Amino acid sequence: MTHPERRKELQIFSPPCPCCAEQWPDCFSGNMHGHILQLCVIQAVASFLHLEPKTATVLRGSEVRFNCSTDESWDVMTWLLGGRTILSISEVHGLLGRDDSVWTVNHSLSSVSVWELVLMNASFSPTVQELTCELLPTKISRSTADLFVQEKGNVRILEGDLSVQEGMLVTFRCQALGWYPKPSVSWLVNATAVDRGDYNTSSLQDPSGLFNSTSVLEMKAEASSAVECVASVSAALAQQTSSVKLTVVAPQTTQQDHTVVIAVIVSVCTIILLAALILILCYRKKRTKLSSENKCR
Repeated sequence: MTHPERRKELQIFSPPCPCCAEQWPDCFSGNMHGHILQLCVIQAVASFLHLEPKTATVLRGSEVRFNCSTDESWDVMTWLLGGRTILSISEVHGLLGRDDSVWTVNHSLSSVSVWELVLMNASFSPTVQELTCELLPTKISRSTADLFVQEKGNVRILEGDLSVQEGMLVTFRCQALGWYPKPSVSWLVNATAVDRGDYNTSSLQDPSGLFNSTSVLEMKAEASSAVECVASVSAALAQQTSSVKLTVVAPQTTQQDHTVVIAVIVSVCTIILLAALILILCYRKKRTKLSSENKCR
């Protein structure tokens, strides 16, 4: 029987690597004798299969690289993307077959096999694509990684350049079309970020899985400014910008008031002159009539 303290020590033993407990579940159950556990640990540390990076996020059409390394002996290494075989390698003969969109580089050393997969033109998918490095025959048969391919769309401010009077409320609408995942849309005025409370953004996903977003910014025209709308996703260099110019002119209310006053004065004076002219004509006509009557007498 195992000593109680020794049994307790075995029960709290933790695996040397995250995948060891899955590969050798009996070794870390807490019920193994000491010498058997030691053999398991030696086996776990001595054998490995690594696929790196574990997660990659890129834009459609980008190049992405993964490395599969192991110290196990193997006959065939197979790479699968989304369950489809894209590359097969023989340890003895090298490359057996590959998809047109991939290439491979051998970085192996005497004690470790290291093969690099180069995916030259990442294809868009609205779901995460699982990449698998599989070895035959080995105890650790496979390792997986996640490939997330994003789509960079376009962005445009619909209003274009504007010229408005100072103090007016101006509305700008920005469309970000054909993005995946849903883009982050933000606004800049003279290179300064606009508070999120000053604009609203809504998004819809089309049947192809891409997102179309519309953002509406309302601002008071106080000074001439450069207005920018920026759309982005998390992949590197995945940002698009649209910019317009807002020109603010001084209000013309005083000049308009003067124009109205002048128009009113001219109208009143015209009416007075017409009235005076009518009175003069009537007076002259009346005098002429009286003068004619006197002569008749």
